[in-house]
Amino acid sequence: MILRIRTQLGTWRVQDVKPEDKIGFICSRIENEHQTILTTSLSADISGTQQYDLHATVQQVGLKHGDMVYASVDETKTGVHENAQASVKRVTKSGDIVLQSYENVSNSNGFRPGMLSLRSMKKHWTLNEFIRLDEQFEFKLKAAEKAPCTLASTDKAVMSEFVGYMHSCNFQRIRIGYLYGTIDEKVKSVRADFLYEPPQQTTDVSFELLEDPMEVVGLYIYSDLHIYIYLP
Repeated sequence: MILRIRTQLGTWRVQDVKPEDKIGFICSRIENEHQTILTTSLSADISGTQQYDLHATVQQVGLKHGDMVYASVDETKTGVHENAQASVKRVTKSGDIVLQSYENVSNSNGFRPGMLSLRSMKKHWTLNEFIRLDEQFEFKLKAAEKAPCTLASTDKAVMSEFVGYMHSCNFQRIRIGYLYGTIDEKVKSVRADFLYEPPQQTTDVSFELLEDPMEVVGLYIYSDLHIYIYLP
């Protein structure tokens, strides 16, 4: 049998419903097929005062083929049936007439990619309803929080030499360097005094640090600052 589900976004149909199916199972099908979340159980009335028991079967609550039931859904979780097919046809280059995929139609007619058109969701829209729906896709940029470091500096000649090597490789090879310096907690500044490039084998997508004999004799200076430089 088919049940018609009336929500604030329109009327949906649940097909191949069996009399022994439980109301809770029907609710799960609605959520999966329409990628939404029900905020109430199915109800016999539009006000939701006669909600069906989730553990009762379709037959037990007296539903028949074509009956209309009511439910409320989370409007922020509006989706479409995963297997939906558009009924709009198109002619291919070879002259064949085929059905367009839902993706092709929704991309041109849908309110947003992957969503139904406004007409398919609901026949009548108020301005406030449309604004609430559209606000789901608004993203506002916020000012960044205060940075833990307000000033970073290094030796210009050292960095120029390092970047010069990357230029010679046309930036097609990774190069690893260690920066050593100091951190001033009072003014929240970082000063890199020098850069050390350990033995390494690199490509444009990977790198391998080799055994370094200078590490044994203590060339590495232990400091509060130990930064990897990664330049692809």
